[in-house]
Amino acid sequence: LMLAAMKGLEEKYVASYEAKEEARGRAAAAERRLEENEARVQAREAAFQQERAALEARLNDATFAREHERKRAEDLHEENLTLRARASGGLGEESRGVLEQLSDREREAARLKNE
Repeated sequence: LMLAAMKGLEEKYVASYEAKEEARGRAAAAERRLEENEARVQAREAAFQQERAALEARLNDATFAREHERKRAEDLHEENLTLRARASGGLGEESRGVLEQLSDREREAARLKNE
C-alpha cells in the first residue's frame, strides 16, 4: 500500500514537473514572439521616421526653390518696369537695346511662371 502511494505521488510529481516545463516552454515562446513583434514595430517606426524626414527635406527643398523662383520673378518684374521706363524715355539705338533686354526678361519671366 505504501509502495502504491509512493508510486502515485511520484506520478503526480512527474506530471506536475512536466506541466511546469511545458508552461515554461510556452511562456518562452510567447516572449520570443513578443520580442519579434516589438522588433518589427521598431523597424517600421524607423522606416516611417526616415520616410518622413525625406519627405520633409523634399518639401523644404521645393519650398526654397519656389521662393527663389518667386523672388526671381519679382526681380524680373522690377527690372521690366525699369527697362520700360528707360525705353519710353530713350532715343535711337539705346531704346532698341533696352527693348531687346525687356523682351528677353519677359520670356524668362514667362518661363519661370510656367515651371
